[in-house]
Amino acid sequence: MVDLLCTPSAVHFLSLEPLLSPIEIPDVYLEGGMIDWIIVGGESGPRARPVHPNWLRSLRDQCEAARVPFNFKQWGSWRPCAPGAWHGLGPTGTPPQLVISPTGNTAGGFIGQAFAEQGEAEGWCAVECVGKEVAGRVLDGRMHDEFPGETR
Repeated sequence: MVDLLCTPSAVHFLSLEPLLSPIEIPDVYLEGGMIDWIIVGGESGPRARPVHPNWLRSLRDQCEAARVPFNFKQWGSWRPCAPGAWHGLGPTGTPPQLVISPTGNTAGGFIGQAFAEQGEAEGWCAVECVGKEVAGRVLDGRMHDEFPGETR
C-alpha cells in the first residue's frame, strides 16, 4: 500500500474486489487523508466465492469514521439469505446455499443447514447463489455510491 500512496495521483483509492476476507485499513492511511476512496465488491462467475456482509460493514464503518467515500459495487454471485430461508440441496444435488463464517470458511448441505439454524450467534451467515444481476448491490437497506469530492 505504501507504493500506491507514494505514486503521484489526484485520487488514491483501493479497489477491494473480489473481497474474500475481512480487511482492516490502518488508521494512518484512512484518517491521515492518504486514501481518497474505497471501492468494494463480491466475486461473480461460475466459481465465485461469497462475501460475508460483516466484511463489507466493517469497511463501510471504517470509511465513515474517517470520512472516506465508500462505494459498494456488487454482492457478486452470492447474496445473504433471510434468516430461516435455508432450502437445502438444489435439483442437481448441489447446494444453492452455503453458510460463511467471519473468517471465510464455508459449509453447505446438512452441515450448512445446522449452521444456518444456529450459527448466526457465532457470526455465520447463510448466503445463496443467485447471480450478480439478481444479487444486486444493496447493503443494510441502501446503496453506497460515494465518490471522491462528494460532501459526507
